Amino acid sequence: MLTIKDLDHALILVRDLNDADVAMRRLGFKPTPRGVHSVHMGTANSTVMFGDMTYFELLGVLDPTPANYDMRETLERGDSLFGIALKTDDARATVKELAEVSAADGEAVNFSRPVDMPAGLEEAAFSIANVAAARVLGIKMFACQHHTPDVVWRPGYSDQPNGATGVNAVVGSVPDTDEAGRQMTALFGDRVVCEEGSVTVKLNNASLSFLTPAKMHEAHGIYVDDETALRVLSLKTRSIDVTRKTLRENHVEFTDRARGVVTVPAKSACGAVIEFVAQ
Repeated sequence: MLTIKDLDHALILVRDLNDADVAMRRLGFKPTPRGVHSVHMGTANSTVMFGDMTYFELLGVLDPTPANYDMRETLERGDSLFGIALKTDDARATVKELAEVSAADGEAVNFSRPVDMPAGLEEAAFSIANVAAARVLGIKMFACQHHTPDVVWRPGYSDQPNGATGVNAVVGSVPDTDEAGRQMTALFGDRVVCEEGSVTVKLNNASLSFLTPAKMHEAHGIYVDDETALRVLSLKTRSIDVTRKTLRENHVEFTDRARGVVTVPAKSACGAVIEFVAQ
């Protein structure tokens, strides 16, 4: 996909946004104030923003609508790392590219949410191009066009107290890396690297990886079943010592996986294993 070169953000789907905000503050993040999306979306969010123009989103359902059916179905199993958003400057052009490889899921979707800026309320506006789930291992993936990036990356919210500076990788588990390699290569071409037990999409600013359960344990220290699912949100940190200090002060369980790598279990991070990696 020529219109996509970067990761935009990761989505963590949560049943209760208030509880999610509390959990993320314990981990040393500073979520933005709540935003409510357009009525047809039926959702609301808060975000954890980074200075490298990536972020992750805490996403909850307010009202049932056709647009959030898949989210409601997923939430029946609990909070989880739910989706991957890629950057595009032109969502309609991305839809056309996806259609060429039979991977488009409908037309571009427009929506917005109000944001309380220093000068008053402004609209954060987006267009997204959804990728057909059947062409990406059943995982939620879409391309996001920001019409108002200055409103989304609002002043004062990208300097995270725990030292986190950006998304490093989103990691999923798959039982079959052969199929993962075929599907990712169909979309991302020579940016895909296939090795024993792993498939990695190398974007300009981050990576998407899909690992077998054995490789997931080897690389990230967690045990997973054979279900295809997103598991790990890996974040860069300017100081692993600052990250450790913040987690200790807030009595958050974590594991030192290796020199310069700290892992917080899913039970403490809204269903996502969060990994901090020293830059």
